[in-house]
Amino acid sequence: MNTTSMMGTVNTVVGKGLVDIIKKSVLEPREDGALHFSSHLQNDRHTVLYHHHGYPEYNGKATWGSTLPLMQGTAMHEEIHDIMVKAYDWTKYTPEITVDYPLNTKNIIHDWRGTADAVVIIDDERWLIDYKTISGASFSFLNNTVKPEHHMQVSAYYNFIDMHIDRVGVLYLPTSQDYKRQWHEPVFIEVIPLTRTHVVSRMQDVERMINEYGGTRDTLPLPNAGGFSWKNNKREKKWELRYFPHYTSMFCPWKNLGKDDPCGCSDNQPEYIGCWYYYNGIDADSGAKEAIVHTNLDTCPGYIELTKETP
Repeated sequence: MNTTSMMGTVNTVVGKGLVDIIKKSVLEPREDGALHFSSHLQNDRHTVLYHHHGYPEYNGKATWGSTLPLMQGTAMHEEIHDIMVKAYDWTKYTPEITVDYPLNTKNIIHDWRGTADAVVIIDDERWLIDYKTISGASFSFLNNTVKPEHHMQVSAYYNFIDMHIDRVGVLYLPTSQDYKRQWHEPVFIEVIPLTRTHVVSRMQDVERMINEYGGTRDTLPLPNAGGFSWKNNKREKKWELRYFPHYTSMFCPWKNLGKDDPCGCSDNQPEYIGCWYYYNGIDADSGAKEAIVHTNLDTCPGYIELTKETP
C-alpha cells in the first residue's frame, strides 16, 4: 500500500522489506551452545529454555521497540571502544576480552563463556570496566548502586579473566529521558566483586535448574520478579500503585510463538494494585492488594513528602 502526499510517496512494501532486513540481522539468534555470563546468570527461566530448545529463529513479528535497544547497545559499545583507544592507546586500553571458565572443572559440567567490555590502565591501576546502556526511567532507580545481575556478571569476569585486575566498575549510559523528561549524565559505579566461590555456586544453581527441567512450564524456574511503581494522579489528589512485570518479559525470545511459546513470561501484564489518597489513606479492592499498597507506602513520593519531619 502506498500513501501519496505533496512531499513524497510512502511505499509500505519497500519500507517493510528494508526494516525486516534490519530486524532479522539484529534479532537472528547467535548460538554457540555455551552458557554466557552476560545473560545466563540473570534469568533462570530463559536460560533453561535456551539450553534445551535454543533461541527461536526470527519470524518477522518483532517490533521496532524490541530491535532498537539492541542496535543502540552494540553501536554505543563500538563507538566507545574507538574513542577510548584514541584516548589511552592500545597499550593501556584493551576492548572485548574473552573470559572462559576452565573446562573439566569439578562441579561445573557446562561450557561457560563471556566477553568483558574493556580493561584500562588508569593511574597505574588495571580497571575492569563494563558498559551498560540503560533507559532514563531505569536509571532513576539505580541509587548509585549497580543492578544485582550486573554485579554478578562483572564478578564472573573478575574471577575468571586471565589477567590481574585491581579494580572493577560499571559505566551506566542513559539512552532516553526519565519520567520527568530529564536527561541524566552517565554514572560510573565502582563495585567490590563477589568471591569466586559465590559466582561458582550461582553457576551450579543454574546447572541444577537445567537438569531439573521436565519439558513443561511447571518444571521451569519462576519468571524474574517484577516491581512496583507509583504514579501521581494530580486531578484526584492520589498516588496510584501499579505492578510491572520484569523488563525481560518484554524481550522474551519465545513471546511471538503463540501457542508454541514454552515460556509464557510475556503473558504477564502490568496491573493496577490500589492507591493512596492525600489525607484519606489507602484504597484497594481486596485485602491482599491493600496490604501490598501498605507495604510499598514508604516509597510513595507523596507519602514521603507529607510525613517527612520538618526542622
